[in-house]
Amino acid sequence: MIAWFAASIAALSLGHYIKVLRWKMFVEIYEKPHESNLIVSLAVGYFANFCLPFKVFGDLIRAVVSGKKMKNGVSFSLTTVVIDRMLDFIAVYFLFIGLFFSSSSDDDYRKFVVFYSITIGVFLLGFFVLIKANKLLKTVIAKLCHIFNMNTELKGLLFFWALISSLKVLVKKTNKLKLVFYTMSIWLFYLASYYTFAKFLTLIYQSTYTLNEVVLSLFAQGDLIIPTLFQSQGVWFALVSFISLMILIIPAVIIRNVKSNDASIAGNISLLPHVSNKQRLDFLKVYFSGDDPSYIKNFMALNKNVTVIRDYSSGSNATTLLCDGINGTVFRKYAFGDAGEKLYDQILWLKKYKSVLPITDVVFEAKKDDYFCYEMPYIPSAMSLFEYVHNTSTDRGWKTLEDVLASVKQKLHSPCTDATQQIINDYVNEKIIANIGKIESADVLSRLMSYDKIEINGCAYNNLSYYKRSILSPQTLMGIFGSDTLSAVHGDLTMENIIAMQESFQSETASWYIIDPNTANLLDTPCLDYAKLLQSLHGGYEFLMRTDKVYVDANRINFEDTYSLTYKKLYEEYIKWLKSNFDYSVIKSIFYHEIVHWLRLMPYKINNDTERAVLFYAGMLRVMNDVEKMFGEGANNEG
Repeated sequence: MIAWFAASIAALSLGHYIKVLRWKMFVEIYEKPHESNLIVSLAVGYFANFCLPFKVFGDLIRAVVSGKKMKNGVSFSLTTVVIDRMLDFIAVYFLFIGLFFSSSSDDDYRKFVVFYSITIGVFLLGFFVLIKANKLLKTVIAKLCHIFNMNTELKGLLFFWALISSLKVLVKKTNKLKLVFYTMSIWLFYLASYYTFAKFLTLIYQSTYTLNEVVLSLFAQGDLIIPTLFQSQGVWFALVSFISLMILIIPAVIIRNVKSNDASIAGNISLLPHVSNKQRLDFLKVYFSGDDPSYIKNFMALNKNVTVIRDYSSGSNATTLLCDGINGTVFRKYAFGDAGEKLYDQILWLKKYKSVLPITDVVFEAKKDDYFCYEMPYIPSAMSLFEYVHNTSTDRGWKTLEDVLASVKQKLHSPCTDATQQIINDYVNEKIIANIGKIESADVLSRLMSYDKIEINGCAYNNLSYYKRSILSPQTLMGIFGSDTLSAVHGDLTMENIIAMQESFQSETASWYIIDPNTANLLDTPCLDYAKLLQSLHGGYEFLMRTDKVYVDANRINFEDTYSLTYKKLYEEYIKWLKSNFDYSVIKSIFYHEIVHWLRLMPYKINNDTERAVLFYAGMLRVMNDVEKMFGEGANNEG
């Protein structure tokens, strides 16, 4: 008796494990899964099916549990579960056909064959329509999802997008022979378990139980509604299943806990490598509307066969990804439309000044009518200057930054010419006044605009309307920028765009290099580059980028303020450097250009990082407050 019981448990355990391996095949096309996560999720799903009716809630729970540990999320996980479940339906269908022809009682099986035939037919029809994804179906899906709020709409569209795109890829990339082998092995072990379980029941109840009876009990359409635990003999089979799942789940949990602290950077093909939910939603709306098929086609072509390790996109309309592709591990940048043209100007700048400054290499570039893409090599020993200064001594960090400043000043910012009044006027109108208008009209900031004072982390600051009348009046700005000179500039010289080499990998010719210039400035003055470093060291831009939560209550804005002591010391050294290299009027212009950088950043954050736009608005007000204290009316003009 015990032998049959143990044999049933062993066969079912092997079947479950092979089922995990088959499920893993689908997942690993897009990302590297943790096998332990799949085992635990499968077990939790089966436990739910024992206790809940219809035997579908367990699959939903399985998708949620596994999806929370996957880089592509629950929508992708649910897609793989649907496909995995469909294969089981087909296997059961053929199982009943076999029993139908081998049994003397055809009536017992005919209705089950018909039921599973209809079910599979509905699945296959649905999959066929999804794969073809005709415009009518997309429109219906889009309108249905649009009924709900933005987060629910995004999740709904993302699920159908994942279902459509994943099915197409899975059909093409799955090893068909391996898939058939796994499926047959699963059901051979399951049948072995059912057979030995029937032998066990025969001995327990002193009445003959057959394999056919066990199969009918488990898969009859009426019993699909009744939880397994409450079916005839269900308690015994639940016990068999429970023990077999525990055999798998206990070591899986141990393995998962051991691996939870691993620092590996296993990659994934990101279904939608966009930095914000709004960008994802905008893409999905275009996809389901069918209005711009060329954009969708180009997007899919760009991300084909790319393993995304991390999304570094931040303050522009270009996407920046650390990924594995045909050129190895690289930083890939791409953008569409006008943003693509700006990205193309960026590559022209990199090529033009490659012989002037230490600048990143470009290993690939592609320019099409609708987009532009280029790739930079990933160097494991290199890191952003922000990371570098926080992983070395302040003296070393400042020495590297000082070297960058000296090189940029001597090699890039020379020679200089005077800026015309027309250029300065255009700069003030387009980069300052126009952006102030966008900020004031933004829905996400509308309530804050009604207050004269904004309280930020317990300190009161004047609101934008005040600075608009004082330090940001057109007359004031024209006077401050009137003596600016023009030269070649980088345009986006933040701490993140200066890449430093670790000390042990530095050479006499290269301890740092720069990336990601901005050529759309109108007023190409050296003050822009120095102001960008102020945005980092003074405004704490990088720390705001790493702050996830911001809380707003009336005119109060609160968030975790993580500005570091290292930045404070570097800022002090930087101010000394500025004073030793420029007179008071130039330094004043540099600080005002820092304000301009914040004003230029805000519309992007409002449109693409709406949930945190208030955070950067708070950072901007704090900078404006400091600048007024240093250079406004009544300030000490001796600097």
